[in-house]
This record gives sequence, structure tokens and C-alpha cells, in this order.
Amino acid sequence: MFTYSGSLDVSGLSTTPTVTTLGILPNVALLVFVNSSSADNDNFFDAITGPTSFGTGTGSLPNSQIGGVFSILGINGGFVTVPNNYISGTNISGSITFNSSTFASIGVTPGIYTYNLTNNIPNNDIVLNIGTPVPFEFSPVVGVSLLGGLWLGRKALKRKKSK
Repeated sequence: MFTYSGSLDVSGLSTTPTVTTLGILPNVALLVFVNSSSADNDNFFDAITGPTSFGTGTGSLPNSQIGGVFSILGINGGFVTVPNNYISGTNISGSITFNSSTFASIGVTPGIYTYNLTNNIPNNDIVLNIGTPVPFEFSPVVGVSLLGGLWLGRKALKRKKSK
């Protein structure tokens, strides 16, 4: 399964509607999350720079999909696709699932692939994380929850021992 979630700032990029096809072509760094027509997506051509492939696979169609329109292409100047009338900075998310498949069987090379948007807005990157562990980030909320859980567990053990 491939998932995406995040927001982009597409201001300053020019758009051209086109038809996209659902699926993955790792050999040209194409990843399309939703089958759509030109009426419901905006394609920003020459909008990204980055790796021109993320494997040797020549095309696979997923068994299922959920979420909004999103795609990237790493060759020929690259493009990114977002839902029609997408408002910069709003969240988009979704997933595509390939049943009975492995990264190897669809020709994807695990790794982290970063694409930079050409509108020169800081921290406006697309990071494609394929099959690599995502590190756990410790946040204050998680820390408080963990400490609260440990404190409650300790109190429960003390009560149990005193009986």
C-alpha cells in the first residue's frame, strides 16, 4: 500500500488540465493516487525536481484506492497533480493498494525520494518514503500520556499489593 498525506503550496505554478491514469510506473517516477479526468484535477508541469525513477517497474495498477487526486512524475521536468481548485496549504490524503504484491514484484526500490517544488517556497517538498521505517518522534503530548500511564499503572500495583 502507498499512502499520502500533507499539504503543498502551489502558488506561482502554472496549471494545465489533463487526464491521469491510476497506478505506478517506478521507472519514470510516476505515482498516481486516483483515476480522474481533466475536470477534477490540476496538473502543474515543470513543477518538481528530484529523482527520475524509484525502481525498474514498468507499470502496475492497484486493486483499490481512496482519497483525493494526487500524483507526481519525476521525468521531463516533472509534474505534480492535485485536486481541481486545491487551496494551497490544505491537507490532501489517500492511498492505493496492490493486493498480493511486494515492492520487488512491482519494481519499486525502497528508499526515501525527495521532490522539490520549483516555486522556491521553503519546506515545500514532496517526500516519498517507500518501505523504510518511519522513526518514532517523541512529542510532549506522547510524553505526558506515557508518564500518566506509568503513574496510573504504578498506583494500581501499589493498591493491589496492599490488599
